[in-house]
Amino acid sequence: MPNSSRLPFQQSLSRAIDLEDDHISQFRTWALRLRPFHLSLARILDLQADEMDDHKRMLLDCSRMRTNHLRNRPIATTHQSPAAAEHFFVLNVTGATTILEKARALKEEARNLYRYCVLTEAENTRLIRVYQALQKFKGSHLQILLETQAGFASKHHQISAMTRTGACLRRFRIPDRQLPAHSMSCRSSLTGLRLKIQPTKPNQIQRNG
Repeated sequence: MPNSSRLPFQQSLSRAIDLEDDHISQFRTWALRLRPFHLSLARILDLQADEMDDHKRMLLDCSRMRTNHLRNRPIATTHQSPAAAEHFFVLNVTGATTILEKARALKEEARNLYRYCVLTEAENTRLIRVYQALQKFKGSHLQILLETQAGFASKHHQISAMTRTGACLRRFRIPDRQLPAHSMSCRSSLTGLRLKIQPTKPNQIQRNG
């Protein structure tokens, strides 16, 4: 008869491994979807997925299930949705913003799980140390995503405002020589920003892939 006192230990560990599996799969799917639109965002998610592979190995090192771990539930990812499959690759700011928000939510979920595991695990001191380390890792990942979200939103807010200004100027057909100095500077800045965040071209994807 198995020792029932070991059940919480195995349950929390199995849940953590399942969570890492799900998040690795989801982050890599999102990275793939972002590659044609914004390679830098895709790279951030890919790198975090690579680190989550290391986190999963840390958990497996604490487990007797290294070679025979069976998932308790199927992987649930958004790319299984028929509606998502129709527009798999992200081609606009709205799609990229949605993915960043979902990625942030998953990091909060993971950090909260490990925080809970630290508080409830009482038997295995090695596992407690692993949970504490993973909680810090998830907090670092979350901070990176929050900063990425803020930077991405700020850039595209500026571009949107400048685009509206440019449209207004074209509507009234004001010659450049009649524009105030700050308006000329605005047009110059808009051109520079567009060059900096220009979506990745297909041949660039092949070289970087």
